[in-house]
Amino acid sequence: MAPNKEMNCGPLMWSEILDQPETLIRVAESGLDELSRSGSKSPFSSRFLSRVKQAVIIGNGSSYHAACLARDYFLHLARIPARAAFASDAFRTGHPRPRRTLALALSHSGSSDDVLKAASRARRRYLTTAAIRNIGESPLG
Repeated sequence: MAPNKEMNCGPLMWSEILDQPETLIRVAESGLDELSRSGSKSPFSSRFLSRVKQAVIIGNGSSYHAACLARDYFLHLARIPARAAFASDAFRTGHPRPRRTLALALSHSGSSDDVLKAASRARRRYLTTAAIRNIGESPLG
């Protein structure tokens, strides 16, 4: 299958779509590695998640759609209240977030301006932040 007009995506987006299965496998394997280490602070370890009161998953474009799926995983598998948020809107309001809120930023490139700003706002509010991205070295960390 190749990109076409009906899919409305260019070659770069198509490349990112094709990278998704490998990225999911890499994330799952790293989570399993972290689970085997005691004292891990991995956002995927059961020990870490047991301390999370709620999650806000941040993304733009197709990463927002991935955030919606991640929200469902948090809600149904981990039993943690979660919401998906567009990066441009995340953490803009002044209402307080409960302690032990996880802000999970999703980005294909790890360099989306809105996602970087949302992650920065989350850190300024002293939320625990984590990121999932397709590219290893990126400004998102």
